[in-house]
Amino acid sequence: MPNSKSVPRDWLMYSEKSNSVFCFCCKLFTCHSLENINTSRLITTGCSKWQNLSQTLHSHETSLAHLNNFKQWVHLERALKSKRTIDQQQEKLFELEKQHWRAILERFIEIIKYLCKQCLPLRGKSDQLFVRNNGHFLQLVQLLAKFDVTMSSHLQKTLQKKSVHYMSIDVQNELIALLAKKIKEKILLLIQKAKYFSIILDCTPDISNTEQMTIIIRFVSTDNQVQIQEHFLGFIDIKDSTGEGLTNYIIEKIKEFNLDISNLRGQGYDNGANMKGKNNGLQRHILKY
Repeated sequence: MPNSKSVPRDWLMYSEKSNSVFCFCCKLFTCHSLENINTSRLITTGCSKWQNLSQTLHSHETSLAHLNNFKQWVHLERALKSKRTIDQQQEKLFELEKQHWRAILERFIEIIKYLCKQCLPLRGKSDQLFVRNNGHFLQLVQLLAKFDVTMSSHLQKTLQKKSVHYMSIDVQNELIALLAKKIKEKILLLIQKAKYFSIILDCTPDISNTEQMTIIIRFVSTDNQVQIQEHFLGFIDIKDSTGEGLTNYIIEKIKEFNLDISNLRGQGYDNGANMKGKNNGLQRHILKY
């Protein structure tokens, strides 16, 4: 103000994209009873006429439409803070539903972690509940339901409504993939912290006769105490089994792991010519890097 007094206008907002100002409460409550074109711009396209902005704002904030919208905005803000809006009950139900599904997924994840640690398969001949040979995963879900109220109510709802239950094969695979991704990220962080590492590689065909190479990384961890760690980081499908071809696969994989190959300090292979061959083996090719 001319007398240096500051007048806050909480309802006024600025858009960097359009380089214009808007009236927040009028835009929120969509006032249609506008008095002039300058006022309407504060609601529609925004006002960017800075020379006349003071007059435009004064005209707008003293209008009946703006005062009504500002009043509704203040009432809504107070109701939200005191949790007395008309949809509060719906929000409570939504929060309870969210907590229910979070609890269910936590139990599924723990079951999968247990089976993976024990090297047990998740699935059997059937994917139905309460039938024989339906696999370790569903059997453990049924066992947990005998002692856990949350899982018991979930199974009852599943059997009654036949609704979404998150126990399907696709969900199991997705949870396994998410866990594997998180574990790999943690291992790679440890390797990056250790800096120097070695690789252990071996090739073998799988049951479908697809040639695969296993990659294991060995490093010295100094987190809690100095110890040597080895971690399996996956299979690589191999189409070119020559020494040069294997080298390209490994270089690409090390880059994917965000590791610096200049920190490679050791290599371990089997006795295959394409691995340890002194002329064209992987061991010789990788030394060039």
